[in-house]
Amino acid sequence: MANFLLIAICLLAGFQLKKVKGFPQQAHVPINFWLIYIAVPAVTLRYIPTIQPSIDSFLPLSMALLVFVFSFLFFNLLGKLLHWEKTTIACLTVVAGLGNTSFIGFPLVEAFYGSNQLPIAILCDQGSFLVLSTLGILYSMKASSAENQKESIIKRLLRFPPFIAFCFSLVLIAFPLPNTVNTLLEKFAQTLVPLALFSVGLQLNFSKSLFSYKLMWGLSYKLLIAPMFIFLVFNPLLDNKMTFQTVVLEAAMAPMITAAIVASQYNLNQNLSNALVSIGIPLSFITTALWYFLL
Repeated sequence: MANFLLIAICLLAGFQLKKVKGFPQQAHVPINFWLIYIAVPAVTLRYIPTIQPSIDSFLPLSMALLVFVFSFLFFNLLGKLLHWEKTTIACLTVVAGLGNTSFIGFPLVEAFYGSNQLPIAILCDQGSFLVLSTLGILYSMKASSAENQKESIIKRLLRFPPFIAFCFSLVLIAFPLPNTVNTLLEKFAQTLVPLALFSVGLQLNFSKSLFSYKLMWGLSYKLLIAPMFIFLVFNPLLDNKMTFQTVVLEAAMAPMITAAIVASQYNLNQNLSNALVSIGIPLSFITTALWYFLL
């Protein structure tokens, strides 16, 4: 319940504070810089080194990759058919292609299946963050680049703080950090969710243009099509019923907040990315319950 209240309070605070006289109109910009340069790298360095590679962990880890790749194929085909802009296609691919598998996913998995399934949920979440830290960032950079961009995509990627942190985190699997450093990273990581939600709230605009058929397609993919895809793919592969149900439920989570921040950072249809998160989170409470009963 505390997690759900925090979601509502942070979104509402951002949405209401921007109406206060004298409040900076572009307050989300420095907040997003904090998230990209401090909070996201802290999460990466703290949690990715804890992944223990094994055959049992491969399928939950691979869920996010499959959803993202399918998202890329789905929205690029749909976007070409409907003549969408490149940045809109990229926004839907990145934001609707990655799920909020931790902040929303963990409490919902625990509520539906119990704390024994949290290790599976954590594997799903680490897979989501791995995809965001590599393919998600690389695709966002490519989509935001002008054709005459002198600076190569690879150079930009190698200087992007979350990707640098991801590379270091792979080294830390073999050489763990001291507990004091991990504790410090946890403190910085804890700023990610409230500030990301607050930033989304600051950019939220409930105008008629917000509720578009593009938003409908994005939420339909993330909340319905993606989990159905994982259901069909993993059904013959996972013998453990509870693991299978947990992975499908994680695939059904709302769009990832951090992915929306990355999309906003690279000007990938900022209004659409914020709408996907802000509307997708409360809507996902209903759709995940439906998936639970279906499973």
